[in-house]
Amino acid sequence: MQNIAAFTPPVTTPFTAQPGRTRHHASVVRTRVRLPLRRRATVAMVGFGIQRLDTAREESQVPNPDVDCACGSGKSYGRCCRGLHIMARTPRNGEELLRARYSAYAYRLPTFVMRTTAKSEREFDRRKWRKEITEFCDRYRFDGGINILEENMTGPDSCSITFEAKLLEQGAPTSFVEMSKFARDDGIWYYVNGKLVDFYDDAED
Repeated sequence: MQNIAAFTPPVTTPFTAQPGRTRHHASVVRTRVRLPLRRRATVAMVGFGIQRLDTAREESQVPNPDVDCACGSGKSYGRCCRGLHIMARTPRNGEELLRARYSAYAYRLPTFVMRTTAKSEREFDRRKWRKEITEFCDRYRFDGGINILEENMTGPDSCSITFEAKLLEQGAPTSFVEMSKFARDDGIWYYVNGKLVDFYDDAED
């Protein structure tokens, strides 16, 4: 998949988008690899949205607040996604939600992922849903963070973000591009759904 030294750094500069405005970032050139349908479907399910923490019921891997946050913002975990994970504050925009969701997968926080998914998109069988999220967390190492490629406010309470996510699968660098939709309901941002755009096997570069 990806050459870690060559990816475009995540954008951390604050951005206040208005309806109709679009933010573009330099994309990363990759070698496309055709995946088996099952694997592509698994990746497409990721959708890094957001939610809250319930460590009493899950074997989380939350780090020391002083370490770099897994989302790739360049900030420490304590100054980045931790406040969202422990519900000390709510996300200010879709990008914060996206980054917190990615780091929730990295730190094995399925409850956070589930509770910040839009109610209309939640799985009926919560036990099965939690199991699927946990298995995804255990299958991949979330190493490399999020690279925002494009962000578009589609309305006063909705946005779409196209991003590249970087992972390791059995030690091999992997990345994919997804377009995710987010919506604000009663003042709170939620992940709605996502569409897989591309999948890259950097080992083939």
